[in-house]
This record gives sequence, structure tokens and C-alpha cells, in this order.
Amino acid sequence: MIFCVLILMVKGVYEISYLRIGEHVPLIIIKGNDFLDKKLPAVIVMHGLFGNKERNLAFAMMLANKGFLIAMPDAYMHGDRMTESLIAMLRDDPLRSMFDILTRTTEDIINLIDYLEMRGDVDNERIGMTGISMGGILTFLVGIQDNRLKALAPIIASGDFLTIFKKSAILDELGVDKGEVAKIRIPDNITELVSNLDPAYHPESLYPRPILMVNGSEDIIIPKDAVQLTVSAIKKAYEQKLELFKFSEHQGVGHTVTPKMLDEVVKFFEETLAAKNE
Repeated sequence: MIFCVLILMVKGVYEISYLRIGEHVPLIIIKGNDFLDKKLPAVIVMHGLFGNKERNLAFAMMLANKGFLIAMPDAYMHGDRMTESLIAMLRDDPLRSMFDILTRTTEDIINLIDYLEMRGDVDNERIGMTGISMGGILTFLVGIQDNRLKALAPIIASGDFLTIFKKSAILDELGVDKGEVAKIRIPDNITELVSNLDPAYHPESLYPRPILMVNGSEDIIIPKDAVQLTVSAIKKAYEQKLELFKFSEHQGVGHTVTPKMLDEVVKFFEETLAAKNE
């Protein structure tokens, strides 16, 4: 199984709260100890497939050190929400399972934004989102549906979802026959997801919010075809203000996250959400 593992050493003192949004969504909120009495910009940090909210704690602390309130939920069927074998679900019905995970988690994150807006310590005009792999795909999905996200930074992710589904090396890891996947008839509701919510086909829904898209040049989980189509589509949609979109391809990097990538994302949010905390 391919996992994205990153070890970081981050120093600081933090207030860490474990909460629940509604009945079903476990959540971690992190604030740096130097910013406890301030109204903060917020960043939602979303884990990848087979991950959980705890996996990105070090990354969250990097952002918290810069004066952001960080919100990290578990995706549907992940972390504390897992009720059966996720690997078995994806192997038995990969398309339907991924569709359920993405759509249900997208709804949860929109509800999370509602919650953040009700907190007295969040600046509602400065909420952003980032995510790794599946978390990056979710960043795109939520950004297209909810313009309350003011800055987006998907990491090792892309649009062109059906190409990802058909060509991703994750299918090999799960033991799914790509030939059989190619024969699957795409249900109408999944086609609707692609038609209306895929940034490769509707990037205008993201404009003019700043986007940083960070990818590895050797990634076989997120196919290069999907990345190139997505980048081209967003550039076209942003042609009047192309400086608002940045695509950063890290040479020699596969489906993994490097400290340099995370530093780039932290700087992006500092610039776009203006974490000055006057």
C-alpha cells in the first residue's frame, strides 16, 4: 500500500481541542499559544486517503506558529469515523466508494465552515483550505461549491477526477483491475459531479480566489494527464489575473510531501490570508 509519510520537527506551545461537528465529524482545532486572545484567519487542513486528522499535526503546528487557527476533521470512513474496512470497500466497489467519501466529506467541510464562522476567534473573511492527495481533491471540491474559502492550496492533487480514477496507480495497490475499471458505466450522479464540480472543467467557479497547486513531477497516483489538464484549465480561467494562480511542480518528487512543499504552502497562506494579527 502506498502511503504518504512525512516526519517534521516543529517547536511551539499550542492549544489543542478535540471536538465534534454535529454527531458524526470528529475535529481537532489548533491555535498557537501566542495567539489565544486574537481573532485569527483559519485554515482547514484535510488528510489523504487512508489517513486521519492526526496525521497532519506537524503541518498544522507549522501553520499555527504563523498565527492561523487550524481545523482538521476526519473524512467519511476515515479515522474515528471508520466502521468497516476501507480497503475492502474500495476494492469491491472503487467508484461508488470514492464518490461517497468525497461527496459526504465535502458536505461535512461546508458544515465545518459554518461552525468556524460562529466561533468568536475566527476572522470569517480569512478562511482557507489545504489538503494532501484526496485532501487536495476535497480542497478543489469545497472551493468550487463554497466561496467562503478565500484561498486554496491543494497538495499532490488535481482535477480531472475520472482520469485519476481510471489511471491512478492506487488501483494497482488495491488489487483492482484497471481494465475492468475502464468498463464501468459512470452513474448519472457521478457524471454530474464531474460536470459541475471538477476544476478541470469548471475552473471559473474558483476565480478570482488565489490558488497554489503543488505537485511532484514523478507522481503516479495523481496522473500527469490529469494535472496538465487541470493546470491548463485554471490558467485559462485566470488569464485576466494569472498572478492569482501558481502551479509548483517539484522535480523528482513522487506521491509524497516534502518539507519544501509545506513551507511553500505556509508562505502562500501568509501572503493570501494576511496573518498579521494586529
